[in-house]
Amino acid sequence: MKYAIVDGQVIYEGSNEDYIMSNIELTLRLKNGTPAELFSSKKGLLIEFSKNDLPNPTSCRLWPNGCEFSHEKTTWSFFTSPWIRSVLWQIKGMERLTLSFKAPLEKHFKVPFGPTYNFKKPLNVIVEGSNIDLSNLVRIEVLEGKIEDLQRKDETFTLKLSATNKELKLRFSTQKEIVDERAENLSYNQFLKDHVPRNLNELKKSLALFALHTALSNWKDLGKASRLRRGC
Repeated sequence: MKYAIVDGQVIYEGSNEDYIMSNIELTLRLKNGTPAELFSSKKGLLIEFSKNDLPNPTSCRLWPNGCEFSHEKTTWSFFTSPWIRSVLWQIKGMERLTLSFKAPLEKHFKVPFGPTYNFKKPLNVIVEGSNIDLSNLVRIEVLEGKIEDLQRKDETFTLKLSATNKELKLRFSTQKEIVDERAENLSYNQFLKDHVPRNLNELKKSLALFALHTALSNWKDLGKASRLRRGC
């Protein structure tokens, strides 16, 4: 796949198949430019995404804890930083979006050399205006746009949204807070750049940038303690 590196960002023709964004509590796995799974370092799997109306991206731009995908007149981006507990999803160029997902709210627990146990919590859903609260564990906030319909069948939800001036903004968070994820992400990336040696070429700068980001994004809030954790 053809790619270029500009200012530490990796630009692809087409779509990078998998990408991980991780902050102090949440980890979002993207597949082909769309959300696939949202995890909590304290609660395990929170949301498993299945279907949406987004087209297959023709290009993508990746940087630490942020990315942008595009197809003709439609673009969508994701933003977070290691220090906050939310992820912002911004979509431009769409009138409506239908999003299907499962909310199993499972905690996977495995003892060394033993079986894996799954603990499920009761799935309670509260809708207040533009906010959807899933068992008081994860919130979906519609910052731009309107909730047209929310249907539930067992653990599967179908959410229909209409855009405001062809723009949608969704926030996935684990606590109520007022934060600008885009500004936090820009500040975080500037922090990373300030700690990358200036005498490197573009490829080495990008490698150093992402290596530093990987180390920082492994700092996790595990509930009773915070510590470094393997993986992103």
